Amino acid sequence: MELTTFERWKNRFNLEDESARTIITGIATLIATATYQAALSPPGGYWGASSSNPPANSTVATANSSGIAVEKPHQAGKIILSGEDLYWFAGLNTTIFLASIATIWITAIPGLPHTLPVYLLTYLLSGAYLATAITGFPKSDVFGVNIAAGLCITLLLVGSTVPAFLWLNYSMNKLRVRIDAPGRYVHDFLELKDRK
Repeated sequence: MELTTFERWKNRFNLEDESARTIITGIATLIATATYQAALSPPGGYWGASSSNPPANSTVATANSSGIAVEKPHQAGKIILSGEDLYWFAGLNTTIFLASIATIWITAIPGLPHTLPVYLLTYLLSGAYLATAITGFPKSDVFGVNIAAGLCITLLLVGSTVPAFLWLNYSMNKLRVRIDAPGRYVHDFLELKDRK
């Protein structure tokens, strides 16, 4: 009897060992939690108050009479980190987050269709991550927002097609087995007859 597509995918990832799957899922969940937390509180934090101070004519920050540094204009609630550092942080953090989500999805494949809530909840968590990341970017970094959003949405769409395909294949195969049930049983009896 030929393996179904679902069974081939299940065997391809070779995740038959329940304890190994549990360990991998646990570690991937911890990584997803840490990277989500890093998106909520990035290095340097967020601006506490808005400032419309015009930038100094030089690249060196100056101090006013009270000793407070004069900074670039910023908006409260936006990430302090900026420029190339922000792009590197957001890119790496998003990539690691999505890799851990993909790992959770892969380890849930053998449990399909019972693990569909796992796929739905991690997909919603990824959407919340994207919203958090986009909300924190400064308005001046439109390029960074577009890159982060594009990367996250693309990887989520690509990553969600595999579980959707497997679930559809599993459902169609289950339906086909129900429809063809009598033929399958006759075939089994014929094999038993040939053994004698």
